[in-house]
Amino acid sequence: MAMGIWKLVFFEPLRSQLTLTCLQFINTERQNEIIDTRFIRAIVQSYVELDFDEDSSVPYYIDQITSSRLKIYKDNFEVEQRFQVDIHRVESYLHSSTLAPLIKKLEQIFILDQLEPIYTEAKTLLHNENYSHFAFLFKLVGRIPNTIIELKKIVEENFCPKVIKSITPISVTAIDASTNYVESILNIREEFFKVVQEFFHNDEHFVAAVEKTCRNFINNNVLPESADNAGKSAELLARYCDKLLRKGSEIDIEEKFNQIMIGFDYVKDKDVFEKFYYKMLFKRLLCGVRKYEYSEESMILRLKTICDLTYISKLQELFQDGNISKTLLDQYRLYCEKNKINDIGINILN
Repeated sequence: MAMGIWKLVFFEPLRSQLTLTCLQFINTERQNEIIDTRFIRAIVQSYVELDFDEDSSVPYYIDQITSSRLKIYKDNFEVEQRFQVDIHRVESYLHSSTLAPLIKKLEQIFILDQLEPIYTEAKTLLHNENYSHFAFLFKLVGRIPNTIIELKKIVEENFCPKVIKSITPISVTAIDASTNYVESILNIREEFFKVVQEFFHNDEHFVAAVEKTCRNFINNNVLPESADNAGKSAELLARYCDKLLRKGSEIDIEEKFNQIMIGFDYVKDKDVFEKFYYKMLFKRLLCGVRKYEYSEESMILRLKTICDLTYISKLQELFQDGNISKTLLDQYRLYCEKNKINDIGINILN
C-alpha cells in the first residue's frame, strides 16, 4: 500500500522530469564528461521496484537514449567503439532490459540506415587491398542477418577481375608452359586464403566467397577463352603433373601433389584431366621415363579419393602392366647379359 502511494503521489508526477534529467546526464557523458552515475542507477532501480509498465516510461526512456540525433560516424572503428561504450553503460548503471532494444536501435542507426555507404566503402577497401579495415567492416555489418551475402558478392566481384588481369600476361605462353600457368593460379589461390586466414580467421562466409572466386577464374579466365577450349586448364594441370612425375624432386613432390589436388578440385572438366593424365601415364610407362615409382603410386592414391572407380581401375591396371613390363625387361636384359646376347631394345606393355 505504502509503495503504491509513493508511486502514485510522489514519483509519478516527477517521472518525466527525472527521466529527462537522466537523459541529460547520459548526453553529458557522451560528450566525454564525468557524471554521477549513482543518481541514474538509483532512478532506474526505482523504476524497476515501482514496476512501471513497459509501455509508459521504459520505452520512452530507451527511445530517448538512442535518439536518431546520435552522430553517424564514418569511421567504422568509432561505430564499434560506440557499441561497446553503450553496452558498457547499460552494464554499469542501467537496467539489463535496456540492452536488447538499445543494441537493436544502434544497429538500425549505424548499420541498416547506412548500408549503401557501407557497401561502397567495402568496394573501395577491397580495391585498395585494405583488408584489415575491410575485416573490421565485415565484423560490424555481420551483426545484421543477410548483410553478409552482399559483402560476399562484393568480394567475388572484386577478386575475380584482379586475378584475370594477373593471368593475362602469361596466357600467351601458357599452352606451351604449363608449369608457369598452374603454379601462378595456385599461388594466387594461396594468397587469397592467406587473406581469409589472417584477416577473417577462416570465416565460413569468406571461405565460400574465395572458393567460388577460385573456381570461376580457374575455369573462366583468358586462357580457356583464347584457346577456345573450356577444358584447357584441366589439360594444363595434367601436363604439369606429367612434368613433375618425369623429373620431379622426391623432396618436394608430395607437396606439389597436394597443390595439384587442390587445383583438380576446382577444375570443372575433370574428365579432360583424366583423359590427358591416362594418356601421359601410358607414355611414361612405355618410354620408361618415370622418375620415382613411389610418386606414381602416390598420385594415383590421391586421385582415388576423388575420381570415378572405373577410371581409377584403368589407371591401376595400366600401372600394374607397366610394372610387369619393367620386370620382364629387367629379366630379359639380365638373360642377355648372362648369355652375352645383344639387347635389341624390346619394350613390353600389355
